Amino acid sequence: MGITHRIIKEVAWREGCGETDLPPLYFEIDPELLQSFIDSAANETSRIRFTYCGYDVILRGDGNIEIDDGSKLQSQMK
Repeated sequence: MGITHRIIKEVAWREGCGETDLPPLYFEIDPELLQSFIDSAANETSRIRFTYCGYDVILRGDGNIEIDDGSKLQSQMK
């Protein structure tokens, strides 16, 4: 499963809706940039942070994703 699909799937689950009910991720950030980041970073100290559907999303260089809904930071591992 690609990085963009993992982000969309997790946010859809939190929202209680289908993945296709969410706006396209590319409205917020370039999906190719996310994949390039993962392909080149390969460590957990590198990070990209952006907002998607009201959630703060942090993508670490090792591929781990953190999603914060404003109440409690949640993690989704690879």
